[in-house]
Amino acid sequence: MTTSQQVSNISIFLSKVFITLLVIYGIGRIRSAIIHCHLQKIHQRQKQEKEEKERRDIEEKENKQEQNDSKEKDIQIKESRSKIVQPEIMLCLPVNSSKNETPRQDERKKQFTNKEKEEEWRCVCETGFLPPGLLKNFGNMEAMVRMSTGQCYHKTT
Repeated sequence: MTTSQQVSNISIFLSKVFITLLVIYGIGRIRSAIIHCHLQKIHQRQKQEKEEKERRDIEEKENKQEQNDSKEKDIQIKESRSKIVQPEIMLCLPVNSSKNETPRQDERKKQFTNKEKEEEWRCVCETGFLPPGLLKNFGNMEAMVRMSTGQCYHKTT
């Protein structure tokens, strides 16, 4: 073998080695690019799952808050309904009136003190409903039921 053939064989061998190294390097770059893309997809998926979880948590908290608010409103409505007891309408006559002026003898009798005038009344109670603030005439008397207190205020007409 001549030197030129040896040089030629060495150059072919080196070119094959160089091409092989380039192919291996190229395959490594392609592989790292594929791995990088895969990791980006995984990271993006995790980020979306985290955002969805946060959104679901916020929605659950809002739903729980709405449920608690509606429960509180229901409780308040029930309490307000239980507080609004239909008051008794008082039919009252002055204490010093005679017995024959009492509207009904068989009804429950009761003493009532009017705090504004410090006058005492002998009252006969009838169950019924009188809207708040409404004055109702009972002969020579007016009775006004206040729903907030359930008390009956009276005045002579």
